[in-house]
Amino acid sequence: MTTLLRYPGLSPQRVSRDAKYSVSAGGSITLEYRESTRVRYLLSTEDHPDLADMVNDVKVAWQGARGGAFYINEFKFILVPDGGGGQCFYAGQWHDTLVFRDGSLEVSPHAPEDLQPGDIWPGPHVGIPYVLNASLTDIRYDISEGRRTETFFLSDTNDSSAVRELTQRLGHHKRSAGGRIFINEAYEFFAPVREGDQWIYRYLGALDLENDPWFLPPDGFGD
Repeated sequence: MTTLLRYPGLSPQRVSRDAKYSVSAGGSITLEYRESTRVRYLLSTEDHPDLADMVNDVKVAWQGARGGAFYINEFKFILVPDGGGGQCFYAGQWHDTLVFRDGSLEVSPHAPEDLQPGDIWPGPHVGIPYVLNASLTDIRYDISEGRRTETFFLSDTNDSSAVRELTQRLGHHKRSAGGRIFINEAYEFFAPVREGDQWIYRYLGALDLENDPWFLPPDGFGD
C-alpha cells in the first residue's frame, strides 16, 4: 500500500487542461498540446511505464482508481493533485524527459536549439506558476491552508541584486510589467502574454542552475 505524502511546497491550483499531464488507467501518458489558438493535439506516449506507475499508485491510494492529472516541477518532483484544490501529493522524483510525437511533430519540455528568449514558446504549457512582481524586483508564490495564506519571496533566501538581475531578464522577454510566469521540469521559463485580442506564450529563457538564484525544495524532499 502506497503511503500518501502531502507536498508542502508550491502546488499548482485550478490550471487549464493543457497545463498538466495525465495518466490513463492503462498506463499511457497524455498531453493536450495547443499548437495555436485554433489547432490542438491530444498526444500520448507509452514509453514511461515507471512514471505512470508512480502516479497511479498515488491515484489508487487516494481515490481508489487509476488515471488522472499530474505535474512534474522544476525539482523533478512528481505532484499528484488531490482533486479538491488542496496541496498535491508527492509521488517521487523522476529525471527522464517526456517526449510526445505525432508524425513529424515532436513536443518536449526542452526549448528547441534555435529558440531565443522572447520568441513564441512552442513547447507544452505544463509548468509550475510563479508571480513576477510589477516592479520586476522579485518573484513570489503563495501557499494556502484553510483561511491562512503564506507568501514566499525569492529574495527571502537569495541576494536581492541577483534576484533583480533574474527578474529584469524575465520581465524584458515577457514584454510586460510582471504577472504569472511558469517554469517546467527542464528549467525553461515561459509566460502568457496578451497581444491584441488573444493570449500567446513567450519563451523567457532557461534557469541557469549554477548562477541564477532560485527557491529551494522543501526539506527532506528529493535527492
